[in-house]
Amino acid sequence: MTIIPDPANSNKFYLFHVGITTNTNPGFYYSKIDLNYNGGLGKVVQKNIQLSNLPFVDEIAAVKHGNGRDWWVIGKNWDVQVPQNSFFVYLVDPSGVSGPFIQNIGSITNANSNRFKFNKDGSTLFQISAFSLLESLDFNRCTGTFSSPNNFQQNGTNPPTTYWSLAISPDGSKLYTSVISLIQPYEDSYLFQYDLNAPNVLASQDTLGHWKYINSVGIISGMLQLGPDNKIYLSNTYEAPDCEFFLSLL
Repeated sequence: MTIIPDPANSNKFYLFHVGITTNTNPGFYYSKIDLNYNGGLGKVVQKNIQLSNLPFVDEIAAVKHGNGRDWWVIGKNWDVQVPQNSFFVYLVDPSGVSGPFIQNIGSITNANSNRFKFNKDGSTLFQISAFSLLESLDFNRCTGTFSSPNNFQQNGTNPPTTYWSLAISPDGSKLYTSVISLIQPYEDSYLFQYDLNAPNVLASQDTLGHWKYINSVGIISGMLQLGPDNKIYLSNTYEAPDCEFFLSLL
């Protein structure tokens, strides 16, 4: 899910969400929230408006339009049988949600555990997958179009690097990824740092964390997120059911 403000009303918000399974409410949706109700706590005034009935990967990215007012919202089609590289781009402006503007670009993958995030100025989208994919694409915030895909690690590398989450440093110079094992008992997980200014980004990998999870004891690295304080937070999985964050990076 991701939430963005309504460009036409500062008290209203869009909540975008995906259904990633093929047999239960697949597709791309939004709901509308209005904070003018319930003493400022708000209420849902439109619910589950479907924008696409195709299965989507379990990630949504949003970035402000080059005009400083509107927003671009990006999802990606998923098909386990037919690998895809289709980005679905939607424009959110004062008149509502328009699109999708579909662009086929970048690596082709059938992983539904894709993740993608913009750098802080919105000029580059980075994407990873559980099947080793690690790449970037330039993004034009005025036109909503991608270009210049840059593949650091090929999708389908064997054995796979199971990238689980990612974040980009505020200055855009470093890429962080959490890596897990998809093979039981899920023993090893990692936090990697990459230097995006290095001649060979993949070769610049630096291991910042290594955790063990054996016989239901230990830590599995989880999701990464850049916070409003410009720190990057990493959650752990299974050991913190209340989703407390255990690590922050400057």
